[in-house]
Amino acid sequence: MNKLDLGIIFILLSILGIMVKTAYFQLPVYELKRRADSREKTAAALYKVSMYGFTLSATLWLYIGFSSAAGFILLAKALPFWLSLLAIAAIVYLVFSFIPSLPNNKVNTLLALALSPVLAKLLYYIHPVFQAGQSKYEKLVSTRHSGIYEKEDLLKFLKGIKKQDNRIDDSDINVAIRSIEFSNKKVMDIMLPKKSVKTVRSKSVVGPVLINDIHESGQSYVLVKEKDEVIGILAFADLGIKSTGLVEDHMETKVGFIEEDKSLTQALASLYESKYPVLIVNNANGEFKGVLTIERVIDELLGHTTRPKDDSN
Repeated sequence: MNKLDLGIIFILLSILGIMVKTAYFQLPVYELKRRADSREKTAAALYKVSMYGFTLSATLWLYIGFSSAAGFILLAKALPFWLSLLAIAAIVYLVFSFIPSLPNNKVNTLLALALSPVLAKLLYYIHPVFQAGQSKYEKLVSTRHSGIYEKEDLLKFLKGIKKQDNRIDDSDINVAIRSIEFSNKKVMDIMLPKKSVKTVRSKSVVGPVLINDIHESGQSYVLVKEKDEVIGILAFADLGIKSTGLVEDHMETKVGFIEEDKSLTQALASLYESKYPVLIVNNANGEFKGVLTIERVIDELLGHTTRPKDDSN
């Protein structure tokens, strides 16, 4: 066997090492363990080797490095200088860039499964040698930046998860996305505008006509006015078929206020601290602009359909 043939064999061995490494590290160790615990045979076999983490990685890289180096040296001796230079450059790209970037496939997995019994025994004996290095490696990896610097980066990451293979329900991801976008929005973005707010007079008679009128508006709360001044809030839930008397007998006189340019995070805090289910929204000049209910805030945060049908926003 000449040097060229031997060099090619070593290069092929290094490629096999890359393929096997891809199979073992296709999933994080904790995910492999989950699947192994659920009695997936392939995952269980791979986990017996992948559980060694740094020791496995170091062993495979030593093997790949040795095979590649031997192949490069033999090719350099067997081929003319320029030809060996081009061949080695192509092989470096193939072995260390192109092949590792490919998704795992059945061939890689079958190779890894075939080698698992031998590797598991080998790693069991050499693992103590690598343990000191493993702690330093894990400390080094833990200091790596996540690559997320702004909210936009985190949003892009979460939206990308929806397109990947995972067991996370889209509704859970949507809640996470909406919670991040939540603080960027202002009260004016989701409030029920002035022109859509249902109002009643404090001296109006409570009866079937008024109750039906409020029900048709689709609003949980209506404002009680007297001479164009808001003096209270009437909750539709507090009215029943047999309710009688005047509006002022059923209304809540304590009213909370918030400015339209406040963030939804501030609005949620105000609703929570005041225990008011609805806030009157004013502009910087104190002019009435609309109302904000706890239902609308929760709707914006969780994506539920609690908004009234007459919402023009």
